[in-house]
Amino acid sequence: MKLFLARKLLTLTLLAGAVLTATNVKAQVLYVSNFLDVGNKVTAVDNLGGSSVFASGPDLAGASGLAFSGTDLYVATWNGRLHNITGGVISPALATGLGNVFALAFDASGNAYTAANNGNVMKTTPLGVTSVFASGFGSNQGLAFLGNDLYVSSAQFGTVSKVTPGGVVSTYASGLGQARAMTFDPAGNLYVTQPADGSGILKVPLGGGSFSAFGSLSGVGGGYPTGLTFFQDELYVADYTGSRIVKFTSAGGYRPR
Repeated sequence: MKLFLARKLLTLTLLAGAVLTATNVKAQVLYVSNFLDVGNKVTAVDNLGGSSVFASGPDLAGASGLAFSGTDLYVATWNGRLHNITGGVISPALATGLGNVFALAFDASGNAYTAANNGNVMKTTPLGVTSVFASGFGSNQGLAFLGNDLYVSSAQFGTVSKVTPGGVVSTYASGLGQARAMTFDPAGNLYVTQPADGSGILKVPLGGGSFSAFGSLSGVGGGYPTGLTFFQDELYVADYTGSRIVKFTSAGGYRPR
């Protein structure tokens, strides 16, 4: 079972039978989607570690990306659909045919960007108009914005690419193994999971180029990190195999609940 998050979390939370792949935090509550869960639901986890079903239904089957735009939560699914959830109510699909989606992110204007395993990043406007924004990323599995620029990770090529609002692509970092989920901290440092290479999390400084090891789940029982989100000075990591969320300090140390 996979989990995808959308932010609001201040504690380490264990989620039995679930796995996390994409993360987002808002208003100190963490939203988690169970990718392989037959319940087809998004779970909200509060800052005390309590959880409740935020939304459920067949439209959430294979939910593989969560992100907020304004106060609304959006869900992208493995079958290429994009839905809005308002007050726990799932809207009809805003867009379809997006490919097998791995990640979802929004720009400041409310446009949605989805990364699929066909190497394309699709852009969907608030009116539901969809187009190819950028391509050629192989199996691209992570998206994150810093300012107006979109960053795309490629598990196939081991790279993170920077894409300007005009669609100009450049390499931001390389040699990252099977780079997957990504998030930025408030200082502009980028964190990237490479779950096939020792449960590791890499840190790329602002400006790109070099990178260093930040932390690893191997020191806390092992695991397969598939989702990240930063809140204040702490990084929350989704562990696919352990069905849990692990919290690290900004220095890379594991912080127990």
